[in-house]
Amino acid sequence: MKAEKYAITGGKKIDIHKLPTNSKKDEVDKEDIIAKYEANKAELALLQDRFYADGSEGIILVLQALDASGKDSAVKNIFSGINPQGVKIHSFKAPNSEELCHDYLWRIHQNVPRRGEIAVFNRSHYEDLITVQVENIKPHYHMSDRIIGKDDKTFFQGAL
Repeated sequence: MKAEKYAITGGKKIDIHKLPTNSKKDEVDKEDIIAKYEANKAELALLQDRFYADGSEGIILVLQALDASGKDSAVKNIFSGINPQGVKIHSFKAPNSEELCHDYLWRIHQNVPRRGEIAVFNRSHYEDLITVQVENIKPHYHMSDRIIGKDDKTFFQGAL
């Protein structure tokens, strides 16, 4: 596969209708792709076992994309061959009443991986900044004006 053909590096305008979408033109062999996928999955399982046994660090993998973009399928396919004891997957939805009583990073802290674990975040705390503004959740946060601020500008500057 000619990956550079499908890469978007920025710096120039892109016409989405002219982007290549047919990998058959690259003469991709489906059986070859499946074999590479299985080999990569086996290697990932081996690496995850070593990482879990070492227990000195944790990994956070953040998947940030639009709804229906395939985040759940990506997690299912990537992590299907590894030990589930070493992986924690958390989807960040709208904050619940407990989460609204804390700062916006509190729910992230609750899901930070232990040493030797991999945490997969379906969405992230960055989306909280947008969601709070779009969904008008800010009034429901139980924090002082000193923390939140009286206007959205103060709230979002403090969050970044």
